[in-house]
Amino acid sequence: MGKTDPKDVFKRVVRFKDVPALRNAYDETQLDAHQRVLYRYFGNAASDAKDVSPAVDGLDMNMALVQAAPGKGAPLHHHECEEIFIALKGDWAVYFGDNGEHEVLLHQWDAVSIPWDVHRGFRNAGDPDGVLIAILGKGKTALPVYREDYSRLPGVVTR
Repeated sequence: MGKTDPKDVFKRVVRFKDVPALRNAYDETQLDAHQRVLYRYFGNAASDAKDVSPAVDGLDMNMALVQAAPGKGAPLHHHECEEIFIALKGDWAVYFGDNGEHEVLLHQWDAVSIPWDVHRGFRNAGDPDGVLIAILGKGKTALPVYREDYSRLPGVVTR
């Protein structure tokens, strides 16, 4: 194992106070049901929004915190990689399947891993201060592929 310069690790320390809130990571966030805030810690978090850079870029993974009001979250989508959700605070419903017909309720500290080719979405199940962690693999993760067509929405993402 090689010797690591401590400066290389210290460059990867993320302080929440330094991570800006990204309110328009996706165009569908302008719809009431999908309003959420993304805090990009590592990687692009599967968004091409340029107005907020990740705290640490260039890693082979993505990790973001998500906050949403009760009942709000992400619509059905899939990625080219699996996605892990961890309920950091509050309860979160993760729904999945071709039409979102299946659902698992995550309580604080619970987690679920969704395979790459499965449509998934999530919503805050009740805590006004709920926080969800979303982790994606594969370096710069491509944009989500949605079940619904959001292309008619005005673009709100700074690209």
